[in-house]
Amino acid sequence: MIERSVAALRSGDALVMFLKARALAPARPLAFHRGAARVAVQGAAVLTPIYIHVDQPLLNKTLPWYKAPPRVPRFSIRVGDDIDLGPFRSAPPPRASRQ
Repeated sequence: MIERSVAALRSGDALVMFLKARALAPARPLAFHRGAARVAVQGAAVLTPIYIHVDQPLLNKTLPWYKAPPRVPRFSIRVGDDIDLGPFRSAPPPRASRQ
């Protein structure tokens, strides 16, 4: 999967990755897993973080998928500043992914 994702980015395709850990533990700080970081460092020119906020619990592990929320959820989307990945490419891939 990593190699195909890197190839897709290098060919000019867009790739969207969601942080699954956020649904499991909403209080944790945001962080990419190494696989996602490796794809970004090896394949993307820049990384554009997009933050999606829902005003109530929705589609997480604390609620059954079939339980409807008490009201219609409101989503807000914020596009973060691009992250230049060039400085990370000089490090070996495992170190670049951790950074």
